[in-house]
Amino acid sequence: MQHFVIDASVAIKWVFVEPLHNEARRILEEGHLLGAPDFLMLECANVCWVKMRRGDIGGDEALRVLTLIRRGIDRFYPLVGLVDRATKIAAEINHPVYDCLYLATAIENQSKLITADRKFFQQVSQTDYQNSMQLLGF
Repeated sequence: MQHFVIDASVAIKWVFVEPLHNEARRILEEGHLLGAPDFLMLECANVCWVKMRRGDIGGDEALRVLTLIRRGIDRFYPLVGLVDRATKIAAEINHPVYDCLYLATAIENQSKLITADRKFFQQVSQTDYQNSMQLLGF
């Protein structure tokens, strides 16, 4: 059993049928230990809010989605312990701290980040952090 860090781009695909949904579900169902910075729940809640505004889901459905995502994560890591490293990574690779929080979590836990965010993956693949990240579906 491997330990992975996942970001919101993967977690949200566990619940909503969109491209790479099956690949994201496979990560969840294979029994890996999954971790994430606690910030993941905020990002997923924001995705739900956007879907509520568009009328795609209701409030009860949004809460159900967040519960399912929360249950899929084995361990949440406190943001406060990750901010310094994430900020350092963001400065090094010229990428927003929000995404770098996930990468910092993976590095701190000697794990690998799985993301569906191609732009972030491509940015990181040009750096010394490339071995700490994997693109969903590959």
